[in-house]
Amino acid sequence: MRHRAWSLLLIVPAALLVITQLRAPFPAFHQHLTLAGTPERFAATVVRAGRSNARGALWIDNAFATSFLVVVPRLLRAGLERWAPERRRLGRLWLVSPVVAVAAGVADLVENAMSLFLVGKERPSTVLTLFVTTVSWSKLMFYALGVLALMALVVGPLVAAMVRPSMRKLFAPFDRLAGSHPPPEIVQPENRPPENRPSVNRPPVSERGPGERIGISLSGGGIRSASVAIGVLRRLDASCLDGPSVFARSRWLVAASGGAFTAGGWRVTRRPGNRVPPVASSVRDGLFDADGPWSATVRTRRRYLENGRLALFGGVVQVVVRTVAVFGAVLSAVHVVAWSAGRITRTHAVHPWFPFADASALDRLALRDLVPPRLVVPGMALLLVAASIVVVGTSRPSHERGSAATAVARWMAVAGAGLTVLLVGVPVGVVEGRRLLTSVPFVSGADAGAGLLVTVSATAVAVSLAGIAVGQLKQRWMRLGGVVLAVGLFFFAGKVADSVSLGYDGLWSTWTLGGDGVRVPVVVLAIAWLVVIDAVASHRLTLGGVYRKRLAATFALDAADLPVPGVPLVPLPYHREPVWSDYVGADGPELIVAATAHTTERTFCGLPAYGFTFRPGAVTLHDRTDGTSAAAPMATYPRGSWWDGFPRGWLVSRSMALSGAAFASAMGRQALGGTQALLVAFDLRLGAWVPNPRFVHWFADPDTSPRVHLGYLVKEIFGRYHPDRDPFVYVADGGHRDNLALVELLRERPDTVFCIDASGNRPGSFATLQEAVELARVELDVDIDLDIEPLRRRNAEGLEMIPLDSAVEGVIRYPEAMGGGTGRLLYGRAQLSEEALPALVQYGGIDARFPDYSTADQFLTEIEHLQLVALGEHVGDRMVGLFDRATL
Repeated sequence: MRHRAWSLLLIVPAALLVITQLRAPFPAFHQHLTLAGTPERFAATVVRAGRSNARGALWIDNAFATSFLVVVPRLLRAGLERWAPERRRLGRLWLVSPVVAVAAGVADLVENAMSLFLVGKERPSTVLTLFVTTVSWSKLMFYALGVLALMALVVGPLVAAMVRPSMRKLFAPFDRLAGSHPPPEIVQPENRPPENRPSVNRPPVSERGPGERIGISLSGGGIRSASVAIGVLRRLDASCLDGPSVFARSRWLVAASGGAFTAGGWRVTRRPGNRVPPVASSVRDGLFDADGPWSATVRTRRRYLENGRLALFGGVVQVVVRTVAVFGAVLSAVHVVAWSAGRITRTHAVHPWFPFADASALDRLALRDLVPPRLVVPGMALLLVAASIVVVGTSRPSHERGSAATAVARWMAVAGAGLTVLLVGVPVGVVEGRRLLTSVPFVSGADAGAGLLVTVSATAVAVSLAGIAVGQLKQRWMRLGGVVLAVGLFFFAGKVADSVSLGYDGLWSTWTLGGDGVRVPVVVLAIAWLVVIDAVASHRLTLGGVYRKRLAATFALDAADLPVPGVPLVPLPYHREPVWSDYVGADGPELIVAATAHTTERTFCGLPAYGFTFRPGAVTLHDRTDGTSAAAPMATYPRGSWWDGFPRGWLVSRSMALSGAAFASAMGRQALGGTQALLVAFDLRLGAWVPNPRFVHWFADPDTSPRVHLGYLVKEIFGRYHPDRDPFVYVADGGHRDNLALVELLRERPDTVFCIDASGNRPGSFATLQEAVELARVELDVDIDLDIEPLRRRNAEGLEMIPLDSAVEGVIRYPEAMGGGTGRLLYGRAQLSEEALPALVQYGGIDARFPDYSTADQFLTEIEHLQLVALGEHVGDRMVGLFDRATL
């Protein structure tokens, strides 16, 4: 408490700042004087204030700068050492904040000293007045960063204990409205069966545990893959003469994307205490039986996007509402920035002759009037300093110093570029932009020209979104979506800045609200919109919740009091679905849902993504190759709230939705470049921010635990993902990294792997398999030898013929670090072959698309679904045949 009292020292500089402003000869005196930039403007300010008053005001400002210099850097260091949460100490900006505060105070004192020297001059020096202005602009930026650091390192942490409980209490009704889950039945690790203990975050297995080590991996591919998976698991669960089915003998069931729909639906439906017939036994499970109620219900509800409140229409309404909310936030943020730039443009510090009463007066302005040295030099000086720091830093032998110098130079360069855009770019854009827009063909003025270009941009945005949705545009064209979005927002911002700087009172500046004709500044409404959106739970803003509900209503089922043959099962209510940790030690193979955690930089596997898995015992970020990947026990994995911005319960159905989050802000192998920013702006995203397993201790104290605030939306727009230091990681489709989920299964070092590939590669292509094999070699040092020639299409007498088979066997070679030895890989491809049943081959002749329906097609007909299930059953039979022949 004694240390916290130090923060009261902030009262001293705050009081002196108020006194400085009150004792100024006239409002904005300091800005008029130090930002004058020319001898004439400087002398005019002194004359207006009077020399004695000007000197007095500068000496008072010296007192404020001295108090800031004495108090603030010390408080910032104390904040870093005592008050600020650990995550703030990982950010370089916060670590250098005490130095920034010192720079702000020193720059203020230097500025005041030079101003005192110039106040008494009849004709101030041009060079010195320009120097004072350059220092003053830099000082203002240093002060802004210092105040921001004070809020993050001192004020925020100290008031959090009062604010956070109040905010959680305020938004608690929304949590209660969404429902709750049964409390988890936590099983202590020492009481768990050996086969269900998580194998993550510990050295690789060196000894085999008891029992067979059989694993099944189900690939992604949307509802197509889910249908194939039903057939495969039905065959793997078929009765065996000599014992349990292959499915009953399996230890792991690993699935990604569409495969996780089926696997997750099985796990939730077969939850402890379930009532769905037939009753599972130690010999076989029975849930996937063709005549069973679960398979029949999934067949009935296969058009899963229509399942839910108000069917497909309700889903579309929810998408539209969320899109309006998120895109409105993007426009609001751009409006606030553009409004601020427009207001600064018309200040005395920039161009005091803005606004014009008559827009035609703009024609009398030449370019040299908009780029005087007093506005050009401050930004250029910062850029020159940044370049000098880079030169000096890279010449040092110390790598750490060179890296630190580069980081400082980067921030200096950003500040210099931003200052140049603000002081020079915006005014030039307002004046010259109007001239250019007036010259646009077929328009009568600047506003009409801007409207035409915005219309063209909006059309291009619509075309980009349509191309992404149907997947028919070439990828290089799809990547232009972000450029189109940036162009549209640029024109929007330009129009706002233009209207504000020129003093126009219209649609871009104020809106009339209510019957009394009260005009409210649009910037106020924009700020209010941002505040409201920030108060909405982040995961509720995405489409992930809508997606989860529809998947759960299709695959996560429950039986009524007495199941009636032929009557579909009912969806399991949200509040009754168990949390992940309830499945520890549950009957059947251990479910592992494979997702992708995205990063900005390419990782050791060559992709901007890490593996991310959910299982009953743990949540794991596979960000290391030495066996120390970040893992958190599922029973204690952080649970959020509406205000915290992340889910209150970790459910299998939620993991299913995340693993199937095909459209997201980041897409790994399927990255669309800048177009991903377009997806964010229009809220076409199914991924979510989840607590980082490497930093779960940051969530232990509710007074300092992080929340998913609006800044994470900014991260998504600009593609900034840093699992090495962010409290949250962005998790989306498992297919963005390994669409077979094979690598995540190989981590368990199984002896036998059943790998089902329904990923949707074009016929004759095995790109997904090749990617998984390469990823296993790079990430796990596991080598796979697999001859896929029997699976390839053949040419005979100039005719293309179907492959010989749909399943082959290969060898897995494990490195010594994983215990060495070999394993069997039984790979099944969802394709027609000469071994397929005649009925399947005949259907393939009728339907040329079968079985390669597009992943974007989520509305299979009943016959298409049944044929895919039958194909999966055939592929499973071929795999079981290979398995049995080698075990006889």
